[in-house]
Amino acid sequence: MRRLLYVVAAACVLFAGCKKAVLEYSIQVTTRDVKNLTPLSVILCGDATFTHSIRPWSINFQYSTTPDFSDSKEEEAYWDEYNIFSLQIRDLTPATRYYYRALVVQRDHYTYGETKEFTTLPVSAMIETLDYAIEKEGYVTLKSKVDVSNMPYYVTHYGFYAGASEYNMEQISSLGGSPIGGIYSEPISDTRFSGSRIYYKAYLRLNDVEYFGELKCYEKSNQ
Repeated sequence: MRRLLYVVAAACVLFAGCKKAVLEYSIQVTTRDVKNLTPLSVILCGDATFTHSIRPWSINFQYSTTPDFSDSKEEEAYWDEYNIFSLQIRDLTPATRYYYRALVVQRDHYTYGETKEFTTLPVSAMIETLDYAIEKEGYVTLKSKVDVSNMPYYVTHYGFYAGASEYNMEQISSLGGSPIGGIYSEPISDTRFSGSRIYYKAYLRLNDVEYFGELKCYEKSNQ
């Protein structure tokens, strides 16, 4: 009888240990597609399933410009709802491919989701220099398209730089606010700058960093 009790006790200990391991490490992590992709930011998404609803210590995302994550950064995600989480990352580089994956950290155990990738949009998705128009004699109207939809940044100013040379340009206009898909026009006198050409480019300032659209040129002889 005593031997039977020892066997039962040992079995209980073994079962408890297995159950603990299952509770801690039976985790399934899924890396989802991104949302709100812009030239400078994105929202990473994922979900995770835990045995018996045991939550991990932390659930993170890793992202990198290399597929082996040699230059990776890691940040803790936020729970949107049960088992679904996300992370908004900023200060990315436009038109750049990134790799990312969801990661559950539970003590010294790491569970990774599938590695996925995204490419940030080009600068032209938020600021674009458009062709000029001549709507009044003696004036040329510079045009740009500004779109900061889904951008988690504060827009301070946008407008134009212009000058008689592509190497000697000055800010000629500045408008505040947060335009979404708007066309911005700036009429200037064609005698404002000497020479036969006026070079111009649209700009957008986000968090004190300026981004520029394509450099374009107005030939005064085209009047």
